[in-house]
Amino acid sequence: MAWLLDPARSFFGSDFSEDSNALATLSLGGFYSTLSPLAGLRIVSLNTNYWASTNPLLTNTSSAAYLLGTAQFNWLNETLRAASSNNERVLMIGHHPLTAWISGTEYIYRSILTLYPPSTVTAALFGHNHVDEFSIIRACTPSPAPSPNSTIQWIETDGIEWCSGGNWPCGDVFHMGCSVGNCWCPLVPDFNGNVSARIEACETVCGNEPTCKGFTWYPDDAPYGACCMRTNTDQKPINASSTAKCFEKPGTASDCSGGPESPLHMLFVGPSLTEGYPPTNPALRRVRLDTDSLDVLDVITYYGNITQANEDWAFLWEHEYSFIDTYTSLKNNLSADSFAYLVTVMNETTDNVEWDSYYTYNYKSYQGPSSLPCTGPCKSAEIAFLNGSKEG
Repeated sequence: MAWLLDPARSFFGSDFSEDSNALATLSLGGFYSTLSPLAGLRIVSLNTNYWASTNPLLTNTSSAAYLLGTAQFNWLNETLRAASSNNERVLMIGHHPLTAWISGTEYIYRSILTLYPPSTVTAALFGHNHVDEFSIIRACTPSPAPSPNSTIQWIETDGIEWCSGGNWPCGDVFHMGCSVGNCWCPLVPDFNGNVSARIEACETVCGNEPTCKGFTWYPDDAPYGACCMRTNTDQKPINASSTAKCFEKPGTASDCSGGPESPLHMLFVGPSLTEGYPPTNPALRRVRLDTDSLDVLDVITYYGNITQANEDWAFLWEHEYSFIDTYTSLKNNLSADSFAYLVTVMNETTDNVEWDSYYTYNYKSYQGPSSLPCTGPCKSAEIAFLNGSKEG
């Protein structure tokens, strides 16, 4: 990606002249973190191309794109950890919203965010969908483990650099080692190459069979060549030269349960200047932040009426709406908890003014086939997205 990232580095060079870390990650994978001119506010810019379901390279877990996506999660965790320690608030920006990511990545993203106080991220601003949406980012509670009495057969994979990145999210994320803070990955003896004995030992070290998702065994590192995995085995970096073997239980990849996880922060999606896919009006958005608390005070959208512009042969930007003025259920508070209440109000009443307003502004006040009323399954799917209960 040097053909693209090197010019990007040059373009942002003056902005990041005193931020070598931002320039380094920008050159590596097009993502960066830097402090804004507003005191205490850190901008975290994600390159969601490395998580996007439309990226064909991500079907190959040994591709550079897939491995950079893995590295970016590690970087995000370390960035949020430092921001939290420094009492910084984070404004997250990116392109694809979570529902456009490959399977499993939303779980990783939400699990990382769950490690830190909800106040760490003030908001996330994404795009891609071409329409005006918002979504609640919720904490991630892993799905229930299988019953202790269930029979699960273990499977073996060769050429794995590391099984699931250690005992993440407790500590390390996708590192070659597994020792951050007090979180150590427990080693189990080699048992002279007896796989059954290693599995039994791993289950014993992990506490009980359902909580042990798998382990990595390094034949060359006897007598302690295996490491238990208490979390998921979704991410297995491929390394053909590695002597490690990964043992895991099929069907035990960690997942968010989709239950009533607590709201963390808001994701505001779009709108876009694009007016043809789907047919909508172009729009722009302004986000107001409190300069002291760095909370979001309001989100204000401006649009241009394409139909009127074609008739008048003149395009004008107009104020479309403000979140505070339109959604009275928010009670002048744009926190994730307030949005959770707003979505409940939208969903519980059939004839709801706030839902009607949302769907009108969803298509940027465009009057056409794409702006037909959204009821029944259409509304249920959209409410799930707004509520943050729909997995990507």
